[in-house]
Amino acid sequence: MKNFILSLLILILFPLKTYSSEDNFIKIAYYENFFPFSIKQDGVLKGIFVEYIEYLFSLSNDYKIISDGFPWERAQDYVRKNMYDAHITLKNPAREEFLLSSNSIIFEDSLVLIYSINNKNFKDIEKISKLDTLKSYSINDYLGNSRINMYPEEKGFKLKLSSNIEDCFLKLFKGDGDVIITSKVIADLEIRKKYKNILKIKNINFLNETKVKYFFMIRKTRKDADNILKIFEKNIKKDKNKEKFNAIYNKYINNYDL
Repeated sequence: MKNFILSLLILILFPLKTYSSEDNFIKIAYYENFFPFSIKQDGVLKGIFVEYIEYLFSLSNDYKIISDGFPWERAQDYVRKNMYDAHITLKNPAREEFLLSSNSIIFEDSLVLIYSINNKNFKDIEKISKLDTLKSYSINDYLGNSRINMYPEEKGFKLKLSSNIEDCFLKLFKGDGDVIITSKVIADLEIRKKYKNILKIKNINFLNETKVKYFFMIRKTRKDADNILKIFEKNIKKDKNKEKFNAIYNKYINNYDL
């Protein structure tokens, strides 16, 4: 009887592992402050990318998705250290050292420059037409953002780094910093929600790359990474004309509080 009770306690306290994360699950580390693409609210992660990736992999029975959100620098570190498997993010040489990328683009957007009409130099900012001109201004950005490499401090640019993109906007609104360079979708929503008529959007064409392209990327050290990418490509093609993506996108764009 004692042995039976002991065995029962062991099963309760230490349940048998019924799956292998390498074989059955894909753990995706998202940026937790990246509305509308990925956002953690009240401990729950949601967003356009979160819903869409879970939908794509639900089209086949090969893998289950585990989604979690962290500060972006930490999320990337977790994948580098093999604690998580994948990101939905932008390609760059540093990431491609340890990540394989999908061929298909999940979403494409344009970079824009944000400034405040309360900035005493806002009329000069409106006229910016060369990247080097930005050296006269402070650029608000967030830790882990790969775009920082486009305007590095060692080349004379002045950066004011925050932990997330929302703080970048808040600081700009309060007069701390001069500009932000970010995705147009993010800028549109952040300004519509909080800073209408104060923060303004300027289209920019003076950067070498003005497009923002998000890919599904998985760590090279995962033994079945090629197979996962193959399934991703097969499933994204099933979403003809991105109908499911567009439905999720419109839901978040039209509802700030999601």
